[in-house]
Amino acid sequence: MKKVVIYSGGFHPFGLHHYNSYLHLCEKFGKSNVFVATSDYVTEQRPLNFEQKKMFAKQYGVELFKVKSPYKCTEITEFYNPSDTQLIIAVGNKDSDRITGKYYKPFSEGITESLNNHGFVYNIPHISIKKLGKELSGTTIREMLSNSTSQQFKEVMGWYNLECHKIAQDKFSNPTIKYEQLLKQPIQENRITKTQLQRIEQYADKFFKEFGIDVNFQNIYKGTHFYDRLNDPRNGTPISSDELRSIFKKASLKHGYKLSGLNDRAEGVLKDMESDINMPFILQWDKENQEIDLVPKTIMRKKDFKSSTPVYSMEDHLIESVVQSAVSNRHIKHIYEDSSLDYVKLLNDLLDNKCELFEKFDGQSLFMTFRNNQPLASRNKTTIINPLTRDQLVSKFNPNVAKVFGSAFDDIGNAFMSRSRLFEVHNLFLQFEILHPDNQNVFYYGKQPLIVLHNLVSYSNDGKIVNEYPDVVWALYNELKSSNQLNQNTYNILPPNKLTPNSNQVNWIRQNLSKIIDYNNLEHSISVFGYYFLNAVSDRSICQSTPDMLTDLLQTATSYINTYDPLKRVKVMDNVYKLNKVNTTLPKFEGIVFKYNDNTYKLTGSFRYLNQIIGAMKYK
Repeated sequence: MKKVVIYSGGFHPFGLHHYNSYLHLCEKFGKSNVFVATSDYVTEQRPLNFEQKKMFAKQYGVELFKVKSPYKCTEITEFYNPSDTQLIIAVGNKDSDRITGKYYKPFSEGITESLNNHGFVYNIPHISIKKLGKELSGTTIREMLSNSTSQQFKEVMGWYNLECHKIAQDKFSNPTIKYEQLLKQPIQENRITKTQLQRIEQYADKFFKEFGIDVNFQNIYKGTHFYDRLNDPRNGTPISSDELRSIFKKASLKHGYKLSGLNDRAEGVLKDMESDINMPFILQWDKENQEIDLVPKTIMRKKDFKSSTPVYSMEDHLIESVVQSAVSNRHIKHIYEDSSLDYVKLLNDLLDNKCELFEKFDGQSLFMTFRNNQPLASRNKTTIINPLTRDQLVSKFNPNVAKVFGSAFDDIGNAFMSRSRLFEVHNLFLQFEILHPDNQNVFYYGKQPLIVLHNLVSYSNDGKIVNEYPDVVWALYNELKSSNQLNQNTYNILPPNKLTPNSNQVNWIRQNLSKIIDYNNLEHSISVFGYYFLNAVSDRSICQSTPDMLTDLLQTATSYINTYDPLKRVKVMDNVYKLNKVNTTLPKFEGIVFKYNDNTYKLTGSFRYLNQIIGAMKYK
């Protein structure tokens, strides 16, 4: 079967890191099969038109193809027989989340399907290149070239062209806009386009996928009330793409199970207290795809919005484990979600103990810093920029949860007060996990409330990550230990929990690896591998759940199945089937988190299935 590999991107401009990615694709798939595609779409942040992009790429000997949509590229595929051609879209890791939906699958060696049925997404391995003290990316290249000398331009790009240099200085500079000019700019500059909305839908689908829910804006290209109201001036401050992405992410994390348990045609409102965004929706059963469609009916920014339907508020939303997502501010991938990985090498590296493994916790996460010797807390990017006082923090939660977070705030504030200057000078935030028996999720960690330290991260004033200092976390922990401050008023403070595999169990897995891994059913295979591997490291886990405790919990959950709407019963039974297919023995703890090739991944075994079953009971 023929292969068409399309390297898609914005390329503002095409730089050395893009060129190295192109060479990698040529080596892997053959130069004649690789096309580099981009659109002619121009914005203030993406300033180059197609001809200008083409000029930059030409300096590397690379031809660009103009397409309307970099992730469809029909302008290229129309020249191939769709029944005997495999379509592979190649993207960098930062763009992989943009390609979702039922058509595209992660690329895996040995799997061939024609573009009639599916396209495949190949994540290009990250190649780090530093110039002038900065790692190359579209953003850093534009910054470095905006006021560069000819020598600096050559250093960054690897070549010099006077015309390209002039384009860079013209397009990448950021002149101050006069007030009069600002007034003349039309309001529609801030409008969310239909293309952006489609990408937001794809982004939301990734978070709701595990709950059997598909976010569906329906007929956005025909013009709907939702789309019109999205850009309505009555919203005051325009609703941004980031705000939309945020509300869907928070809604999936807090209400995913609850929404998946509602009946067909159920209605409600997603309400974000931080942004005052309200999104009335309706749930519709999609018979063809056997999933629930969440269809937003309208949207508005209104503080005192009233509704006769149930309101699903994000005000007590708990962000994911910091060790999972806070650093990157993105969904941490299961390893089967990254098609660029060499799975054989990765699994063997895990078995050979070549990765630092840390326990993944089933608790609640919090960030804390200090300003003027006062402790402050954060839960997301907004509150990283404007951290919360204790009163502001606890006001976000119901009384029981507020008590848990308030006591954690007090204990961390007391423990690290002597280091408040360090936090303030470097804009540092301590990231930690709260494990409290009064706020237990699935797993039990004992009667003693625990705080597990994760990381120390510095942020810029606009909430972007500057650097990480995991080693400093250990230094701070040792300082607390030497001064007898680990046991605070409510919590005992623990360091990141590093796990080491048991050699005998690892040897058994290695011997049976070929039987465990089926590359045609990678997702299930990785869950089975994860089950055995987690057992091999479980002796050092903090989790205290016993098999009997989890069995009782599972039996209680499954006893509710017959009371469900038939459509929802299918989902619960499906997860029971998948859980039993992995192993009849339940997982001993949630999972592990580790870094590999500068990316963070998680391995949770059969926990994902157990969690969905119990979540369905909880939000019945």
